[in-house]
Amino acid sequence: MPLRWQSFHNMKELYEKGELGRLQYMTCAHYQDMEGWPEYWKGFPPLMHPTHAVAPCLMLAGHLPDRVYARGSGKIRKELEEQYGCPYAFETAFTRNTVYNNENTHLSFTQGGGHGGSHPHLVHEFVRSILEERPPVMDDIMGAYWTGTGICAHESAMQDGKVISIPAFEKVE
Repeated sequence: MPLRWQSFHNMKELYEKGELGRLQYMTCAHYQDMEGWPEYWKGFPPLMHPTHAVAPCLMLAGHLPDRVYARGSGKIRKELEEQYGCPYAFETAFTRNTVYNNENTHLSFTQGGGHGGSHPHLVHEFVRSILEERPPVMDDIMGAYWTGTGICAHESAMQDGKVISIPAFEKVE
């Protein structure tokens, strides 16, 4: 089952209370069929849209990444590959192998992952941070790390799994 926004908050609360023990391994994935979407999405590299897969792991772990490696698999149609130069239907980062393949598919391949209501929660958090005069939980630096991780992971996949350093993002005062 895809990790939905409310599920994420429930897990985060349990983890912060110490009810889940020590975090030893986690993996996230986001699968999305973009057939019929606007032109700019056609052939868009999978890890260049990383927030659904990367953000929950980074937020729960409470760590910022410093390097990443990834692998690409599957093939998209030639006309889809042309726009962004990415031949992969699937890219995987922070792992050596994926358990999903043509024989062992995941329900979200056919059902779709969905956002699980994340957008209203993100907007609510942003508005509350303004009203409460505090920084938002998901700020520009966190967003830069999520995006940077995806960009670097895609670069790694295109270079057959080479480890890529993620730039350090800092607030400029």
